Order: sequence, then structure tokens, then C-alpha cells
Amino acid sequence: MNESGIHYVRNGGDYILPGLVSLSFMNQSGETLLHRLDLKGIAISTGAACNGDNDEISHVLKAIS
Repeated sequence: MNESGIHYVRNGGDYILPGLVSLSFMNQSGETLLHRLDLKGIAISTGAACNGDNDEISHVLKAIS
């Protein structure tokens, strides 16, 4: 949790790529976050490109969290 009181986890441990961040927000709908951030001009994805046709959590995202 940060000073704003938002509970989140930065996924991926020590493995980071420039320009990419993976975050998980406790008790938040990914779809709601996607729409709210889009309205602020922030582009996000709620899944992995390798899992584009599936609504389930991807094996890739499970592996890095």
C-alpha cells in the first residue's frame, strides 16, 4: 500500500523491462480500471498479448506474479 491508501502489488520481482510495468490492484475490477485510466489518457491492458482470445488469467501473468 502506498501513501494514497491504494493496495497494489508490482509483479515480476527483479525482472523489469523498460516501458513496461505489471501491477495488481486488490479488490478492483480490471475492466473498471481499464476504462477509468483510458479516460485519463493512460493506455493499459488487463491481459497478456499471448492470451488475447481468452478471458482467463494467462499462464504468463500467473508465472510472473
